[in-house]
Amino acid sequence: GGCHGLRDRVPDVDADVVELLKAAGAVTVGKHSCTELASGAILNPHYREEVTCNPYDLRKTPGTSSGGTASSVAACQVTGGIATDTGGSIRGPAAYCGLTGMKPTFGLVSGRGVLPLSRSFDTPGPMCRSARDC
Repeated sequence: GGCHGLRDRVPDVDADVVELLKAAGAVTVGKHSCTELASGAILNPHYREEVTCNPYDLRKTPGTSSGGTASSVAACQVTGGIATDTGGSIRGPAAYCGLTGMKPTFGLVSGRGVLPLSRSFDTPGPMCRSARDC
């Protein structure tokens, strides 16, 4: 969640969406940088020395809240990533980094195990280099 109090937190169980991906053969890499509790701010005040950059231009941001996922996918560090979207947190960073991000219809993908900004709007979804990969 990008919150200083959760910095070293390792969840006891994976989110439903992660469990499904692992069951299909996906390999998880780790957590990505996130603005504090997906607040939408460009910079996280708790991690001033750990600024995530847009891999296409290091002077620019990869977008808000899910920018860490976008940066990793755009830099080809991972094939794709899972992010959450309340008001553009998948779609915005995907656009900033030339990726495809999709916010599924609310309730189509389980949010169990996800730290949401808003339980009634937040939806986990994919972010990849192409629509085909999503």
